[in-house]
Amino acid sequence: MKLFFPGLLLLLATSAWSQNQGNVVVHNPPALVQVMSKHLEATKEASGISGFRVQVFSDSGNRSRENARRAKARFRLNNDEIPAYVVFDAPSYKVEVGDFITRLDAERLLRELKSQYPGAFVVAVNEMEIPRIWQ
Repeated sequence: MKLFFPGLLLLLATSAWSQNQGNVVVHNPPALVQVMSKHLEATKEASGISGFRVQVFSDSGNRSRENARRAKARFRLNNDEIPAYVVFDAPSYKVEVGDFITRLDAERLLRELKSQYPGAFVVAVNEMEIPRIWQ
């Protein structure tokens, strides 16, 4: 989505051009410039892409951080090929696993993990690492 939106805006901006003696003049309506500026500002600090993960643990007690780290370590013992993350979302520490661009891919992993983690579910992630698509 992050790549689609700027491309669409560029297409709209260049659709209002005129040609004069070999020179191309691009006319950018002020509203388009404003939308492009807002989009660039919003995505400037983003370090990843939006996607999905499977949450397998959550705790908000006194030792929740330590418990989350242990839960992650237990998960990694049996699933060393799947990335796992300890995430703090006040007041809870959570363990999220996988990096998926589509919800469908995250649902597939959820089905595989349901017997080990009956309370697991798919969560949307605003910024995640770009998943590897080759093996």
